[in-house]
Amino acid sequence: MIMDFRKLFTLGFAWIAVLSITFAETMDIGVREAPPFSFENRGAWDGLSVNLWSSIAEDAGYQTRFIEYGSLQELFTALEKGEIDLIASSVSVTSEREAIYDFSHPFLSSNLAILARADSTNKWWIVIKSFISWPFFLALGSLGLVLLGAGAA
Repeated sequence: MIMDFRKLFTLGFAWIAVLSITFAETMDIGVREAPPFSFENRGAWDGLSVNLWSSIAEDAGYQTRFIEYGSLQELFTALEKGEIDLIASSVSVTSEREAIYDFSHPFLSSNLAILARADSTNKWWIVIKSFISWPFFLALGSLGLVLLGAGAA
């Protein structure tokens, strides 16, 4: 039920974005190769963003023409020049971009992480393990005691 609510919520905000701007019957949508959000599949555009937009456009009665660009900067430039009506691809929302563009609500949120093999030959794992060792905590505790002693004097 929660997933259905989220989908409905996202589609609702996308509808608001569609209805708040007057478009021609055929909309030009900027895309770039950014799997799994937008990618070419056997001559047609596919992906999470492309499929979401296609569903919204179908419900609203719009025809869609996807126009490929090589980079995100090229997409932004095309949007600013009016060559495309919107972008259906992976685009991060930043405060700088929000000052210039109208974004839908994000439909995917992700956190970054570091992944390393667990064996001892991996150099990243050796570095990480050194910070969670007893000698590190003892050194940190000793430094804390020195700072406390210096502050009390």
